[in-house]
Amino acid sequence: MQAALSGFKINIADGVDATTIPPKALPYTMDLKANIVGAWRAHLNVLRDMVARRVSSALIFEDDVDWDVSIKAQLVEFARGSRYILGSGTDNLHSPYGDGWDMLWIGHCSTGEDPRNNRRWVIPGDPTVVPFHARTGIDKPDMSSWDNTTRIVFAANNGCCMMSYAMSLRGAEKALYHLSMLPYNAPVDWGFSDACRDRKSGFTCISPYPTLTGIYRPAGNASKYSDIETEGDSEKTIVETGSTENLVFSARMNIDRLLTGQTAFKSEFPDFSGEEMRIEDIGRASGHPELAAGIVTR
Repeated sequence: MQAALSGFKINIADGVDATTIPPKALPYTMDLKANIVGAWRAHLNVLRDMVARRVSSALIFEDDVDWDVSIKAQLVEFARGSRYILGSGTDNLHSPYGDGWDMLWIGHCSTGEDPRNNRRWVIPGDPTVVPFHARTGIDKPDMSSWDNTTRIVFAANNGCCMMSYAMSLRGAEKALYHLSMLPYNAPVDWGFSDACRDRKSGFTCISPYPTLTGIYRPAGNASKYSDIETEGDSEKTIVETGSTENLVFSARMNIDRLLTGQTAFKSEFPDFSGEEMRIEDIGRASGHPELAAGIVTR
């Protein structure tokens, strides 16, 4: 529903019950809980399919992902930033996001700036930027140079969580090699993070901060929230209403307005952005290039 109302056509990839995977089908040294192995295998199955069918790039969403009602406008601006980070220009490109990227980590719970690249694409006055006090996550870029309504795009050297990301064909090949054909024993997002940080086989990552997508938490049993973290009291916890994280104009929280063809959408942070905003204003932000001081591009 969310994808259809946002104008996306998606394919559903099956999850994996790791208890059905024989040990000999796992990478050497892998010794993880079954649910973590299942998540690893599900993501790599998508990449394997890309490689087998020679798909030039794919945008991959986990099933609890939420995005902003202006996601298409956000991706256009992100593409401008990605091209600048890569130094791709605009002529004779194979991808609107520039040439030479392996992974675009647009939905995450942690990210860091690559000190080997001093280019930043800075998008000020963006109504879709979550205010400082509501931003969750682990590692974050240094945002002290910008105000509470600014998003940046940059070369990333780590990441965590896999709500959404794009992978190029060459990136999928590199990830399959490093996360399955060599000794490997880590969650799938840690493997991608290591590939970004260590530039394994030249692995190149671009990321935004704040993130472009968030997580939707549905009403009902809280054990729905994750196939990996389901221990403790989550089985006993009942949530009465759904909610979303790290988004201002959530698509899922605005489903009824999308269904009825409305063009003004409810904000999750009315004290910050006002109760609602029209779609043309939500997606209005435009960015510009900046160079980070004290960082040398190589």
